[in-house]
Order: sequence, then C-alpha cells, then structure tokens
Amino acid sequence: MNQNIPVSEVVMLNPFRKEHFIVPLIGVFLAIIVFLTETNTLIFQIIREALSALDEPFWTGITLLGDAFVGPLFLIPFLKERPRLIWEGTLAALIATLFTHVIKPLAHVSRPPAILDLAVMGPRFLQGSFPSGHTTTAFTVLGLLIMVGVIRGLGPIVFSFLLAGLVGVSRIVAGVHWPLDVLIGMAGGWLSAIMAIYLAQRWPRAGEGWPMRLQMGLLVLIAVFDLLSHDTGYGAGIALQRLIAFIGLGWLAWDGIEAYYSRDSTT
Repeated sequence: MNQNIPVSEVVMLNPFRKEHFIVPLIGVFLAIIVFLTETNTLIFQIIREALSALDEPFWTGITLLGDAFVGPLFLIPFLKERPRLIWEGTLAALIATLFTHVIKPLAHVSRPPAILDLAVMGPRFLQGSFPSGHTTTAFTVLGLLIMVGVIRGLGPIVFSFLLAGLVGVSRIVAGVHWPLDVLIGMAGGWLSAIMAIYLAQRWPRAGEGWPMRLQMGLLVLIAVFDLLSHDTGYGAGIALQRLIAFIGLGWLAWDGIEAYYSRDSTT
C-alpha cells in the first residue's frame, strides 16, 4: 500500500546527530583562530593576490550561486524524490535570512573597500560585512541537501562542498567580505539547515496540501524573477543566472507533467 512513498518521506531524521555539527564547528574554530591571531586582513590579501588572476566572469559566476534568489533553485532537482524538501527549504531560507539580517546591523562591520584601497567585483558595498550572506545561503542549501540524504556518494558530496566553499572564497576575491565573514557564514548556514530540518518535522502539515503548493508557486516566481529581471549586480554572470533559472523552470514543468500523467494513469 505504501510502496510508492519514498523512503525519505517515511523515515524521521535526527538533525542533531554529532556528525552534523562538524562543519559549523570547523567554521567557528577557524574563525576563532583568525580572530585571535589578528590575521583577518592578511589572509584576505593573500587570497586576493593568489586567486585574482582568474577571470572576473569565473568569480562572478561562482558568487551569484550564493545569491538569496539563486541558491534556492538548487533544491528543484530533488523535489520529486523528497517533496518535503520544499518546506524544509522554505524554513531554511527564513532562518538563514534572520541569521544574516539580524547580525549584520548589530555587528556593524565595515567591508574591505571601506578600509583598504582596492577594486571590487560587482557592487561596492561599504558596510554590513559580517557575516557573508552569500556563503550563508550556499552552506544552507548544501547542508540541507546532504543531511536529508538527496546528495549522497563521496564524489557528489566532495564536489558540492567544493562548490559551496568556492562561493565563500569568491566573496573574498570579489573584495566584499573578510575571511571571518565567510567562516561564520559557513557555520550559520549549516546550522540554519539543521534547525530547518528539525522544525519541518515538528510542523509537517505545512509541507503538505495547499501550503506546499503555495511554496512551490513561490519557487516558480523566484525562478521567473531570476530569468527575467533579477539584477544581482554581477553582470558577467547574468548568462549563468538565466541558464540556472531556465533549467529550474524546465525541470519543474517536466516533473509537473510527469506527475499529472502518472496520476491520470492510476485513475
């Protein structure tokens, strides 16, 4: 009777397993070392000098993957396998947004261009450096996909970590964030995913019926926004942004058509 229900929809997850805290602990540990050794500026300059030789389109393409309106699109390929992911993703986005937008004004950390004489890639922001919102988004999505088990296998997991890590590094190369911003963004993003999984299991009804359809509609609107008008401030990466949005919309349409005909064939 339940043979068509995905296993991931039946098994309850424990988001508070010890291994789930390795990533945020590493982020916080490294951040403490950087803070205590007062090497934030030095590491920033070393990374910039070592990696700025790569073309700007590469780094702007990587950095836009952590945009708050682009990152959620990476959930789309896994929604068929795990429909509950739409609710977990919604909660994760809300928690990660609160994390960054509450801490930024409280910390009131100046960005690198406000202190150093340097060129930046993209918008020249001067305040609101801590933590990195793009890194938070990247590790929120990464943590969610890995902890719920839709990304599995050593190769895909390593590649996903590499991509999320590059998003953080790109914020330094772009000249808009310090290493401390990136490390705390990594930790905060992963913790946001942990809390989202926990809360989604506490309130499962919001991931079913019309609330799920409403969240799915919002995801479609985000994809359309990315495709037609969203300006991330990184013009060199606009083609990649639109490609991701186009693929996301096509994927959702294909899944919708497949679900419609599958339902029709069983009635």
